[in-house]
Amino acid sequence: MLATFIASLAFDAGPIGEQVRTFIVGDNISETTASLKERIDALRVSRQSHSRHRAHEEVGERLDYILCSIETLVLPVSPATAFELLVLLIERDGDAMEQCGDDDWSVQMKLKTAARLVATAMKSLPSREARQALERLVAEDGYGTRAPLVDVLASLSR
Repeated sequence: MLATFIASLAFDAGPIGEQVRTFIVGDNISETTASLKERIDALRVSRQSHSRHRAHEEVGERLDYILCSIETLVLPVSPATAFELLVLLIERDGDAMEQCGDDDWSVQMKLKTAARLVATAMKSLPSREARQALERLVAEDGYGTRAPLVDVLASLSR
């Protein structure tokens, strides 16, 4: 009965359904990555596809579930893919901030979590390419949400 219930959640249109659908393909890194890229890209368009009230309530939750999937399903298998997904997610910070209404603190905390995961992923990556990506993200910070990446960059210099 539990498995049937969990499978039924895959049909939910909100963040829980998205998370369940990603976990269903979680054993396949290509499918997991494709699912996460679609979810990250949906942060851009969800402004038009959901009511404003619903989007405000779900932005932080969506970010949290995406980060959870990256941390548990992708990072242990492919730090480079996790880094790529985290960069894509951080690039959507403006969309998330514009959609979150009064819940901007939640979005900022999720982006702080993303920075922590970036630091973890970078332990397995060539620092030059990763550094360039982070420097670009920091330089393009239009919402003040990427400040935690400055600490990650500083740790590379040590």
